[in-house]
Amino acid sequence: MALPFQKWEYAALSEISYRRHQNDQRLIVDDLGEGWSIVSQEEYTTSILGSGLLVATDGFIVSTHGNGFTALVAEKDGNYVIVFRGSDA
Repeated sequence: MALPFQKWEYAALSEISYRRHQNDQRLIVDDLGEGWSIVSQEEYTTSILGSGLLVATDGFIVSTHGNGFTALVAEKDGNYVIVFRGSDA
């Protein structure tokens, strides 16, 4: 099965999920080019979220346990990509 996007796009999304400080040389979804968007807080339903997860207003899914977990769902052309940064714990 062929992947719908190029490998660099997946790598960039993974870097974006790291959620670096705005003063760092960070990537943002606009750096990927036209068509990409982060699924917003309003598009989530509570039924998809497990215990201890919170959807921030910018669409990032974060752990309320303080372990460093972050994730996001990106969309382009009706295709969704889920990327995450694992726990620091």
